[in-house]
Amino acid sequence: RALELRVRPEAPAPVYSVALSRVHPDASVAQIGNVSELKAEADGFVRLYVDSSRLESGVYLLVITPANDRTAASTSAFRVKVTDPAGKP
Repeated sequence: RALELRVRPEAPAPVYSVALSRVHPDASVAQIGNVSELKAEADGFVRLYVDSSRLESGVYLLVITPANDRTAASTSAFRVKVTDPAGKP
């Protein structure tokens, strides 16, 4: 099933790139997907969809960057915790 995520980036831009990574218990990070050419909606939010079958319970890092400006100052990062609604780890 698809999960809809709406993210409001800190830096306004016409087009964004987004990367989703899994944060492992040892703090290592492994990217599981990325997408580019996402446009912000009129309210400033960027809408994206994630395939829930690719997600395990745990912590993820979502990084959104203006496509034309990849400086650290323009990047927004969000931690996302995924849990199993059935209570499985």
